[in-house]
Amino acid sequence: LRPLAVQVLHTAETLLQIFVYRHHPGSYKPLLYCWKVCIDILDTLYNLVNPNDGQPMAYYFLHPVSVYCGGQFPPDYREKVQTPMDFGTITANLVEGTYQTVEAFSNDCRLVIQNCQTYYADRDDGKLFVEHALSLNDVLTTQLSQLARYDKSKGPAERQKLLEQLNPN
Repeated sequence: LRPLAVQVLHTAETLLQIFVYRHHPGSYKPLLYCWKVCIDILDTLYNLVNPNDGQPMAYYFLHPVSVYCGGQFPPDYREKVQTPMDFGTITANLVEGTYQTVEAFSNDCRLVIQNCQTYYADRDDGKLFVEHALSLNDVLTTQLSQLARYDKSKGPAERQKLLEQLNPN
């Protein structure tokens, strides 16, 4: 379903560029210019499996921690983790046009891993979570480095031109 969803989003974004951005500037936030690359990064993470049990490594990072704990954050979680983040929220932020820079997207992706390490590193019940986070981080670091190079290759002028095409003010 993901490839179909990406195609639907691409078609919708193209139509919005044609009909909304040009006629009603500022009424709708455009998607990050490289949103498809970001979706590919998330898709790569979602498809990683643990070789020991064949389970998706990103499973515990798809939703807020509270979802896995009966709807509440663990009692000391918010003391240790100032800004909770998960890949489901990142995906929603990406397709809702919340991210306007590659840096914002990358920072949130790194935050998921950092939060896991911050909360679970010194806990006996956190070994599995930290192992999965570290495995995801290995792939994520490579992917985000490539994204940063891609972003820099576009250059500020070209990025600005893309943004102006999408949202002329």
